[in-house]
Parts: sequence; structure tokens; C-alpha cells
Amino acid sequence: MLSYGTEKQPYLRKEIEARMEELLQRNKAIEKIVSKIINVLDNDEETKESDYALLKSIENVNREYPRLPITEHVLFDRFAQEYHQLIHLNLDIFEMFHLLVSLVGFQLIQYMYDRTKKDDNDKLIMFFDCLDGQVGQVLKLSAQSFQENEAMVREKFEKELKRLFN
Repeated sequence: MLSYGTEKQPYLRKEIEARMEELLQRNKAIEKIVSKIINVLDNDEETKESDYALLKSIENVNREYPRLPITEHVLFDRFAQEYHQLIHLNLDIFEMFHLLVSLVGFQLIQYMYDRTKKDDNDKLIMFFDCLDGQVGQVLKLSAQSFQENEAMVREKFEKELKRLFN
């Protein structure tokens, strides 16, 4: 999503890559974790540390990069902007990690729900409370919107399975 969201904004891509490289070098524990993950996923013999924060595949580098069925979506651009803003906050990487995980998870759910809409004009409703979360009515509305969205995903999944196997 970041790769696609920065496709038309090379300056944003470079800023994100540079900041991620800086954040990884600032904390040795996280750098080791990233290094181990890259070693498992990496099929090429030589990997430079500067390759760790790349957002796009490069020729002659035999590394797997995730692909999505669509390459242009307003969510990708928004995600790139939000990610860029978050990583430029003056926070310790450990404090930022929880926020990054939340942002990525939220963006993936938004993408998944958006892709399961029956019509492009349908609106996606995600109800949640950022402050308390323990108010009965808020919990009820949040659970209801979650169930409706999950039903939409299940319907789309079943429809695609039928299409593939018929």
C-alpha cells in the first residue's frame, strides 16, 4: 500500500525510506529483528543495509514484494501521507511501534472493507470510540458496525469462491 501510495510522489517515498532507515539505525534491537526477517525473506546473496527501507522492488534484486490486485486507490495515497506523518513524530521507536501497528491494521481493514463493497457508491461505516470505549451504547454501535462489515467481507469471499470454482 505504501509503495502504491507513493508511486506518483517520489519525494514522499524518499522521505519515508530515509526516515525508516534512520529509525532502524537508531535502535539496535529493532534493527536485529528487521535483519532477521529480511534474511528469511531474502533470496539474493548480497543485501545492503540501505535496502532495508525500500518501498519498491528493484531490478536484479531477487526479493519478494507484496502485490495487490489494484495499484491505484485513494486509500493508498492517504495511507502514505498518514504513515509519513506518523514516522516523523518525535517519538521513541518503541512508542511509535504500537501506533504504526495500529495504523497499518486500520488501513488494511479499510482496504479490505472497501474492496468488498457491492457498489462503488456504497459508504463504509466504521464506528468506534477513541476516548472511553466502555459506554454501553458506543459498544453496541461499534459491535453492530463490525458485524455488518464482517458480513460484507464474508459475502464477497463466498461470491469470489463460487466464481472461481464454477
